Amino acid sequence: MRIEDMNWAMVAETLRTEDRCVLPLGCTEQHATLSLATDTHLAARVAAEAADGLGVPVFPALPYGVTPSFTAYPGTVSLRVGTYLALLDDLLSGLYGQGFRRILIVNGHGGTRLGRGGWGSGWRGIRTRGCSGITGGTRRAPGRPCRPQMNWRVTRAGWRTSPGRAWRA
Repeated sequence: MRIEDMNWAMVAETLRTEDRCVLPLGCTEQHATLSLATDTHLAARVAAEAADGLGVPVFPALPYGVTPSFTAYPGTVSLRVGTYLALLDDLLSGLYGQGFRRILIVNGHGGTRLGRGGWGSGWRGIRTRGCSGITGGTRRAPGRPCRPQMNWRVTRAGWRTSPGRAWRA
């Protein structure tokens, strides 16, 4: 369920039975002859496929990230780390405030890692109770299709369980 195809009342109705959502994170940076939005397109596609058929809202992909190494290439847009972290804090806090408790973050940009013990863990520990998340990303080996790489062990989000049920290892 793409958020851009829903209105607020539809989201409110979804929240009555569903506490999961997907937030794809992309980036606008050079990729040789590929689109500047490659990371954003990949994150959006993996997010849509992860939620396909589950009735889980998928938010629009954030098209900007932290990519200072490529700013010499025209069209590359980079945020400062502090700006990016504040933006993520606002986005996740807003989703939590609306009732989303299990948030799948699909990261399409390798330079924007929320890794083990990183910012994402801190946000959950400080800002929320009972909120969990899964961080995932996209990887592509030469000659192979892009596929999601989910970090299930770190966050223990219970993505496939019903709302209110505890995650089981």
